[in-house]
Amino acid sequence: MESNNSERRLSKSVLLVLVVSGALGCGPDDSAAESCLKVAPCGGDLVGEWRLEAICVQRATLEASFAASIAGGFCPTQTLGAVTRGVSGSLVMNADLTFTMTGTLTGSTDFTVPASCLTGTNCAAVNASLQAEIASHPEVVSGSCSGGASCLCHQVLSVPFAGSGTYSTAGSTLTADAPLNNSQYCVQGNTVHFLASTMPGLMDEDLVAVRQ
Repeated sequence: MESNNSERRLSKSVLLVLVVSGALGCGPDDSAAESCLKVAPCGGDLVGEWRLEAICVQRATLEASFAASIAGGFCPTQTLGAVTRGVSGSLVMNADLTFTMTGTLTGSTDFTVPASCLTGTNCAAVNASLQAEIASHPEVVSGSCSGGASCLCHQVLSVPFAGSGTYSTAGSTLTADAPLNNSQYCVQGNTVHFLASTMPGLMDEDLVAVRQ
């Protein structure tokens, strides 16, 4: 009976980690993204064709989301490790206040299950549960867990998105349909930053695009 209970708790834990792994992470790689999360809203002319270059989120936001997702699960003392994210795609902002956006969010998420959570189970069981859950989470293209006393897990993500709609601006505020969504923004030369807040009082998300 204890083994069955452990398996049920383990499955719940892995599922919760998969959910949080959909959150945006940090990891701009290109020179155009060096200012990611380092600019303030400033407005500017959005009309034109843009290439999506990078996306990043404050580490504190990721850690808070991760902690909330695993609370009450199999292992609430899991720790979030390296998180990387990238984005590719295009955004067309038309003068008639319509837009079209398409792209793919990619990246990886690492987390550690400590030895204190593996009583009555092992890392092989954690890995097996992860593999079982991936089938119902298409945004996670692969994942694995390995280790001895503790268990290190690695997930690889790929999330396509596409849509079109209308937008409006007022000063540095953008109001837009999904998937662009509402944000503050700043155009600096040929680069635009779409800045959003997921935590009160903190501008913690930045989508960076370059004019084509």
